[in-house]
Amino acid sequence: MINVGTFTLRVVYGYQWEGKSYTSEQFAIRMRSYYDIPLANQTHMRYAPGDRVDCYVNPNAPSETILDKEPVWIFVFFLLGVAFGLFLAVSGGFMIYQGFFTKPTVLFNRKK
Repeated sequence: MINVGTFTLRVVYGYQWEGKSYTSEQFAIRMRSYYDIPLANQTHMRYAPGDRVDCYVNPNAPSETILDKEPVWIFVFFLLGVAFGLFLAVSGGFMIYQGFFTKPTVLFNRKK
C-alpha cells in the first residue's frame, strides 16, 4: 500500500481549570505528522467529537495544554545518545592530550 503525503491531526477542545473555561487546539508538545493512514485514523478515533478525555494543563499558565504526552523513552534515548557522544569526545580528547596515539608501542622485547 502506498500513501502519498502526510496527515496532521487537528483538534479543538474545551476544558475547565479552577472554574474558568478555556479552549485549545494544541494536541501534543510538537506537531505530529502521519504518513500512514491507518495510524492517523487510529489516533483520530481516540478523540471523537463529544468524548470526554483528560488533558494536561500547565498550572503556571492554564491556557497551555496538551491532550497527548510525548513518549518519555524518546527523550531518554536522546539524552543517552548525547551522553555517549560526550563520553567519546572527552575520552578521545584525553587520549590525544596524553599522547596515547603517538607513543611507540613495544610489542616484543628480545635480547640478543
